[in-house]
Amino acid sequence: MFRLNTFSRTLILLLFIFMTFAMMFWYSNAISMKVTRQQIQELNLNRLSNFLREIDEEANRLVSMAITIARDPYIQSLQVPMDLTIYNEITSVNAVEQKLTLQPISSKWKSQLSVFYPQTNRFVSNDPTLRSFPFELTNPAWSYQEQTWNGIPSTPVFAYSLIEPYFAVHDESQIQQVTQIAIPSKTLSSMLRKLNSSHDGGSFFFLPETNKVIADVVDERVESFQTYLSRTNPQQLHNTTLKVQGETYLVNALYSSKLKLFLIDYVPIKRILAPITDSRNTSYLIAAILLGVSIAAALLLYRYIQIPVRDLLLGAKRMRQGDYSVRLSSPSGNEFGYVLESFNLMAEEVQQLVEKVHTEQIYSREAKLKQLQSQINPHFLYNCLYYITNMASMGNNKAVTAMSLNLGDYYRYTTRNENQSVRLTDELKLVTNYLKIQQLRTERLIFSVEVPDVMQEQLIPRLLLQPVVENAVIHGIEPVPGEGTIQIRGYREGGSYFLTVMDDGAGLSEEEAALLNKQIRNTDISDAGCGLSNVHQRLVLKYGEEAGITVTSLTDGGCLFILQWPAVEL
Repeated sequence: MFRLNTFSRTLILLLFIFMTFAMMFWYSNAISMKVTRQQIQELNLNRLSNFLREIDEEANRLVSMAITIARDPYIQSLQVPMDLTIYNEITSVNAVEQKLTLQPISSKWKSQLSVFYPQTNRFVSNDPTLRSFPFELTNPAWSYQEQTWNGIPSTPVFAYSLIEPYFAVHDESQIQQVTQIAIPSKTLSSMLRKLNSSHDGGSFFFLPETNKVIADVVDERVESFQTYLSRTNPQQLHNTTLKVQGETYLVNALYSSKLKLFLIDYVPIKRILAPITDSRNTSYLIAAILLGVSIAAALLLYRYIQIPVRDLLLGAKRMRQGDYSVRLSSPSGNEFGYVLESFNLMAEEVQQLVEKVHTEQIYSREAKLKQLQSQINPHFLYNCLYYITNMASMGNNKAVTAMSLNLGDYYRYTTRNENQSVRLTDELKLVTNYLKIQQLRTERLIFSVEVPDVMQEQLIPRLLLQPVVENAVIHGIEPVPGEGTIQIRGYREGGSYFLTVMDDGAGLSEEEAALLNKQIRNTDISDAGCGLSNVHQRLVLKYGEEAGITVTSLTDGGCLFILQWPAVEL
C-alpha cells in the first residue's frame, strides 16, 4: 500500500494552505469587483436620473411659461387685423416683444420665445436674429428641429408649439396664433459639459428618430456609440457593458419622455476598477513571491531534511538486512550532518562488533567440533582395544588381524583433520568397516545399507554416523541372544535429508525413549559418555535448529534412530 512520507504530507499541507489563500483572495476580489461595479452603477444611475429629471423639470417650466404667454390677452390682441397706424402697430409689436424678452429671464436656460400670427402675418420673438417664423408647425410636444437661415443650417433646437385655436391643428388656414418655445441644442451640450466634468467617462444625448447625437465634444468614441445605437435599441444598453475601440465601458441609458431622447452615459471599467485592479495585482505579486519562497523552502527542506532522512532510513534498512558495511555521505554545516556522521560511527562499531562476535563463534564452533570428535574417538578406541584383547586371549588371530587393519584405516581416516566435512559415502565405508569388525567379534550380526547415490555425495560432519551405529550394536544387539539386524537407509523428503539406523535388539520403552531424547538435547557437552548427544549437537551446530537426531521405540522390539538435516549444499 502506498504511503506518503512526512515531506510529502508537509508539501501537501503547504499547497492546501496556499490554494485556500488563493481561493479566498479570488473570491474576495470577485466580490469586491462585483460590489464596486454595483455601487458605481447605482451612483451613475442616481446621478443620471437627477440630471435628466432636472432637464424634464426645466422643460416643463418653459412649457408653462409658453402657455402663460399664449393666454395673455395683450399677446392675443394681435391675432386679427386692425386698422392701426404704423406708429401704433410698431408700439404694440414692441410691447409684445418686450413681454417675450422679459419672460425667459426667470429660466435657467437660454431659450427662444416666439409668437407668429398667420392671419396678420406678424412675427414677434425675443431673439432679434429671427425675422420670420422658421419652425415647423407641430402638435403640442417637444420636437427636434434644425433651423435654416437664408438656406444656411443654423443651431438645431428642441421646439414646443402652442396653436390657437387648438382645433386648428389639422387646418392651418384656421390658425390665428402660434406660440413656440425653443431650446438650442447648445444649451443641452453645455449641461453635458458640467455632467462629464464629474467623472472619467462621458455622456451624450441620442435621438432615436433621427439617429443624431448631442454632445459636448463628438469624438471617435461618441461616433462609435452612435453607429452602434443606430443598429440597436438604446434601452438594451441600460446598466450593461459594451466594448468600443478595444476598451470595455459601463453604459447606462435613460429615456426622457419629454424631449424624446436618450441620455447615454459611459464610463471605462478599467478606470473605475483601477484601485481594486492595482490591489489585486499587488496581491498576485505577493502571492507569486510567497509561492516562490514556499518552493525554495520546500527545496531546502527536501535537500537538507528529506534526503538525509531518506538516506538514514535506507541505511537502517540495509543494516537490519545484515549489511553492516553501509556508510552515508554526511553534509557538513547542519544538524543532519552530525546525525549521519554519528550513524556512520555507529555502523562502523556495530560492524566491528558483529565481525568480532562472528569470528569468535566460528572459532568456538570449530573448537567445539574438535572437542566432540575427541570425545568420540577414545570411546571407540576403548571398545576396539577391548575386542582385540579378547580375540587375542581366545587365539583368534584372524579377527585380531582384521580388527587391527580396520582400526588402522579408522585412525588414518580420523586423524586427517584438514576437512571437518566429508562425503556421506566415506562415512558409509567407515560404518561398513566397523560393522564387519562387529561381525567378526559376535558372529551373529547381519546388516544392510541402502542409500541413494545422489545422497551419498552430500557433505556431512566427520564421524557423524559411526556413534549411532555403535550405539545400536552395543546397546541393542549385544544384550539380546541370537542374531541381530542393523538396517541403514537414506532418503530425501521435502527440504530435508533423512538417514535412519534401525535395529531389532533390546529396544526401549516409550518413557525411556522420551528420556533419551531429552538427554540427547542437553547442551552440556561435558558428559563424554553420551555419543548420541554429541551427534545431535554437531548437527545443530552445523545446520541449525532444524537438524538433529531423534530416537523412536519400535513396537516389535528394537529402536529407530533418525538423523535429519536441511537439504543444502555445504
